[in-house]
Amino acid sequence: MTDLLPRLEAYALERADYPALCDTEEQTKITLINPYLEVLGFDVRNPKAVRLEFSTGVGKIAERVDYAIIRDGNPVILIEAKSATASTESSAHLHQIRRYAQDAPTVRFAALTNGVKWRWYHKSGDGRLSDEPFMICDTFCAEGHRRQVPRDRQRRSNIV
Repeated sequence: MTDLLPRLEAYALERADYPALCDTEEQTKITLINPYLEVLGFDVRNPKAVRLEFSTGVGKIAERVDYAIIRDGNPVILIEAKSATASTESSAHLHQIRRYAQDAPTVRFAALTNGVKWRWYHKSGDGRLSDEPFMICDTFCAEGHRRQVPRDRQRRSNIV
């Protein structure tokens, strides 16, 4: 994946004016999130790799997270999508992805995104999602594609 940065830059240039047109979650998923996941190497059309509307609760009313990245048949990353006009800093949205991650024991990471901002969280040993993101990515940021959170709040680990 040595060509990842040029592909991310091409994605951002091609879709620079798209976020303003994505006022619903569904439009955001189709226009921004699915193509971004494809650039990152995840085939959203392959249910062995990416599950859409993945059910997280067992033995109770199941909740559905927008995306689950699958590895060895189990979800390892959950992604909750919002419309491009929604804030990724909402405590209600964080609470939502936190519930999903808590109900999925094999999940190690979760992201909350509006297709522009990606807030990445990790799961601690006690199964809780971190309060603060370990990384915040802006897919259309001119000075780069990510802003790391200070080292004292980071967790070093491979995402997949």
